[in-house]
Amino acid sequence: MAGDRDSLQTAECQSLYRDLGRYAARRGPCPDGDIVVNAAMPDRVDTSGPVRVFGGKTQGCPYHFAVLAAAMLVEERFPRHAMVWGDIDRGQAEQARRLAAPILGRELSLPVRVDASRLVERLRAGYAAHALPGAFERVFVSDVAEQHEAMLRALPGEDAAREWQRALAASGPPSSLGAIRLLISWLNAGRALGDACRLACLAPDGPRFSPEDLVAALALTWVAVPPPARVPLNALCKPLGAPHTVASMLGSFFLDVAAVGRHLRGHIEPAALASDLSEVFGDRGPALAERLRERSAKIEARLLEHADGVKSFLEEAGDLAGDDTEALAVLRSADAMGPNQRTWVQAMA
Repeated sequence: MAGDRDSLQTAECQSLYRDLGRYAARRGPCPDGDIVVNAAMPDRVDTSGPVRVFGGKTQGCPYHFAVLAAAMLVEERFPRHAMVWGDIDRGQAEQARRLAAPILGRELSLPVRVDASRLVERLRAGYAAHALPGAFERVFVSDVAEQHEAMLRALPGEDAAREWQRALAASGPPSSLGAIRLLISWLNAGRALGDACRLACLAPDGPRFSPEDLVAALALTWVAVPPPARVPLNALCKPLGAPHTVASMLGSFFLDVAAVGRHLRGHIEPAALASDLSEVFGDRGPALAERLRERSAKIEARLLEHADGVKSFLEEAGDLAGDDTEALAVLRSADAMGPNQRTWVQAMA
């Protein structure tokens, strides 16, 4: 049994056989010899192919980053035969790398699943250009809001744009959460708004949204909302690649539906928006730009109205961050107990 000395929390057993032949006998064939290419196959089944090592639960536990660092070390040593899997993201990998650096005397490589440029290069050996975006999205790991953005950044050509267009067509109506997130991913990746309008409304194989419905969806991305009005809710949105905080996790849970636009990092000035819409939709452009301006103004007013409430939410989330029953074992004084911890102790007593 393993655990964490500081918190006294115990861990599920993590094992790695000294004889790697035991794994070779249990895993299925890897056609091209690269575990990453095999993992990206569209018909891959988790119960076949590679076997799981270090498979016990660690997420949310203090020893999570130590086990992740060990897994990263194994992947670095056997890059074509081992790959870090599980519920991780780049922020966690960066933290595990910082933990391991003083011990190893050097920095570990990031897992290939969170390193977009390395992942693309590995996948190029096994996938044609038109299949590369789909393979990338099946293996790359990140928050839902970042998945398509990373694909669009890593693969700047038309193949990635078509993959995004297919996802948009399958996401439902333009007002759906999935469609709005895809629009935000497109804008965050630095792609042109005019190109998104063409793919969404005019392309023969696209979703064929009406321009009015698309403009309503664009308003919900906050693309026309001035950055100062976004500040309160953006405080709950973690930076790209950073580890979650208590506030950002709670914010993601409660606010993603009502304020999904907080994930947008850019802003397009009204004149540029009007120009893009006119370029794509011709004479209808000015009316569409005015509709976008009106809807965005209403959103801005609501954000300013709720700013104080969001500030209180952040403060309360920070105050309650340490009020965890699993931390009771390391508290040195009853006075340090939070309300939740005190209630739990009284109930057990």
